[in-house]
Amino acid sequence: GSVVQQLSSSGSLVNKILMHPTQPLAVSAHEDHSISFFDLRTPMQIHKMTGHLDGVASLALDPLGQTLASVGHDCSLRFWDIGTRSCIQEMQVHRPKYQEGIWDVAYHPSRSFLATAGSDASIRVYL
Repeated sequence: GSVVQQLSSSGSLVNKILMHPTQPLAVSAHEDHSISFFDLRTPMQIHKMTGHLDGVASLALDPLGQTLASVGHDCSLRFWDIGTRSCIQEMQVHRPKYQEGIWDVAYHPSRSFLATAGSDASIRVYL
């Protein structure tokens, strides 16, 4: 395929990109502690938010596309409301190891499960 758009972030390393399942929206996780939202119709950054105290390693959207989960090297799992783009919950869920925290997060596609994978060699599943 060929490149049809290029999204420009703030110059910070991009750790993860995901697409919204129903909206023309891309969301990216950055090493500068931020999460960016891009409108795919205009390839413009439309919102940038910071909540993590260290790099944001991964993102996941719930199956309905209403809640974004983010994890980072600060060992936190954060939940964000997509509509208001605000943090609605924060939890410290893993222990740091080798100056890293959480590497990945994933929602189950049809059940109310969420899992995180950490540098502490553990996978944790939440309801």
